[in-house]
Amino acid sequence: MQIINFDKTRRSTELLVDSRRIKEIDRRSPSLREPHTTTFYELFFFTQVNGALTADGNKLELNGPTAVLFPPLVNRQWDITYDPESFLVFFESEFIETFLNDNAFLHRLHFFSCSLRVPVLPMSEEQKKQILPGILALREELENSKVDSIYLLRSYLYQLLLQFNRFYNDYHQLDANLYRNSEIIQFKNLLKKHIHNKQTVQAYAEMMKMPRNRMNELSVKVFGKQAHQLIREELIQAIKTDLLNTNLSVAEISYKYEFSAPSNFTRYFKSHEGMTPAAYREKYGV
Repeated sequence: MQIINFDKTRRSTELLVDSRRIKEIDRRSPSLREPHTTTFYELFFFTQVNGALTADGNKLELNGPTAVLFPPLVNRQWDITYDPESFLVFFESEFIETFLNDNAFLHRLHFFSCSLRVPVLPMSEEQKKQILPGILALREELENSKVDSIYLLRSYLYQLLLQFNRFYNDYHQLDANLYRNSEIIQFKNLLKKHIHNKQTVQAYAEMMKMPRNRMNELSVKVFGKQAHQLIREELIQAIKTDLLNTNLSVAEISYKYEFSAPSNFTRYFKSHEGMTPAAYREKYGV
């Protein structure tokens, strides 16, 4: 698995944000047929695109004006053609979180919270016209950097993220309360931290000092899913990440997530993904 890191030598060490025409990085991502991932956040903005994207093993069709919005460490393969006037904005989390003094801000955005596991946002022509000026303004400031550019760049990025989040919520019919609800953000953060050894609603309800029914109400209100579904999805995603990004054996992964035996782990994974862990690694790994 090829892992691409943020290039901090291209610009000032403070400017942990950058933008390229997608054709400029074509060989490093869209035309790279092997599975690959990055360690930073990415906003792909295709003015026109056609083809398919496989993200974390899920094949997604792309057509027309489209945004693809990745948090770090999403494994992907592209099979697309696109308009050369398409852009990528990418950044490290601290660039925006320091500005806002809010370490949970990026988790409040549905497309980065992975609540749907769908990083794709089909866009209308009107939405495309609304997004493009912000990207061009950010690019212009990057190319003509001044002492105070960091403040303008953060404001441009902040605006882009909020615009994309609004369009994403509308398209996928999601509750915008994720942006405000600190309890659901806490739940998602606890999931990422403890999924290897806590996989029941009761365990997370106890950590949050919250009744189980309250946790389910929040999960359904914000994500349209029961809490146990979010736990299962987080578990499957964590397993996939280990299969593709580590050298751990299938048996070692099964014990990491406290399955009683590798055979039970294999049956569990196959029941949700339609293939064994070994087959998944062989198909999507390197």
